Amino acid sequence: VQTCALPISDIPDSQVAGAVLAVSLPEGRVLRILMVDLPSGARIDRMAVSERLRAFMERTGSGEYDLMIGDFNMTPRSSALAGIAGGYQDAFAVSGSGWGGTWTRHRPLLRLDYALVRPDIDVVDARTFDAGTTHLGILVTLGDLEDSTGDGVAPTAESPLGD
Repeated sequence: VQTCALPISDIPDSQVAGAVLAVSLPEGRVLRILMVDLPSGARIDRMAVSERLRAFMERTGSGEYDLMIGDFNMTPRSSALAGIAGGYQDAFAVSGSGWGGTWTRHRPLLRLDYALVRPDIDVVDARTFDAGTTHLGILVTLGDLEDSTGDGVAPTAESPLGD
């Protein structure tokens, strides 16, 4: 696991926290997951956060991430989320049912957490669940990964991050 924390210079005391996870699957394929916990707060510049995360993704191979998951602290129709999610499918919008609110846990009125999936990966199901934190979690079931390809350098067991 490779972890990262990206400071956002124009937002005091704020960081885009995340981790890159490479999971080796039985058939030899490596599933690359970008996990994020983006800053919250009424005065956070969401576009600055989006641009900073997008720049990180471009430096580390955004086409290589199969999934981007976590607390994005952005609503479904925000332009800031669109800047991050461009080219990925929202698992809940594709295969979930209902509103899919994730915050707050006891009264999930807002959808701030996402599982964004590369378009060549089949999303079979998506649902929320009580993860015991302030947000509901998202459980995603993916279809057969053998047929998904990916762009650029394919990750392998020896080089899971595709470098």
